[in-house]
Amino acid sequence: MQNSSFKIWQGPSPFNGESISAIITNICRTSKNPKTGDMCQVWFLSTDISPVHAVKLGDHSVCGNCRLMPCRASSFKESCYVARRAFQAPGNVWKYNIHLDVDMGSALEAIKLAAKPIRLGGYGDPAMVPQNIIEELLENLKSVKRTKLYTAYTHQQDKPFASWIKDYAMASTHSLEESKQYWDQGWRTFRITDKPEASRFERICLNYTKGINCADCCLCDGKKCSADNRKSITIPRH
Repeated sequence: MQNSSFKIWQGPSPFNGESISAIITNICRTSKNPKTGDMCQVWFLSTDISPVHAVKLGDHSVCGNCRLMPCRASSFKESCYVARRAFQAPGNVWKYNIHLDVDMGSALEAIKLAAKPIRLGGYGDPAMVPQNIIEELLENLKSVKRTKLYTAYTHQQDKPFASWIKDYAMASTHSLEESKQYWDQGWRTFRITDKPEASRFERICLNYTKGINCADCCLCDGKKCSADNRKSITIPRH
């Protein structure tokens, strides 16, 4: 049976220099996430500490100072739903794959055969890995003529090391004022709201309004160029 999980990179976090790993899963196996649909999942994880324990310390190496980390959020309800469940999928991905050797070549072959879109961030932030790693994944997927390639979100939009990811990821924001700040800087944004709402420059996530999953949508894929006038996305807190 073909492998469905690979470690595709390991190196220092640009945030604090600690060792982190990028692991891709669900290449051959179907993802059971009802919101995302069937996508390959890339997990950005601390190499030397399980996310189960890392979230208690803030997991800065892969999440930076993200305000949604449970230890920093204003309430448990407002914290990251993935981090709240670090003992489930993130913990299992780390447990069964962190020991793997890096093998990007085999991963690319498997991804091409599966021809599924990629979720860049089942856990952690894609801005924490080198730009060429993300580009290699996406260029490989483009070769199978997919038009809907991936989704990606970052909380590192104010960090110089993350400026490159504007072309690939949505800047995660928490107010309309914050979104406007990043629109002026050339980002598309993904804004969490307390109720369903959107300004004229935004639209509510299609999963919320029409039940369309991420694999069939892929609107959350950054801003391709200055002429990319697609609306940003909002989503009610979940």
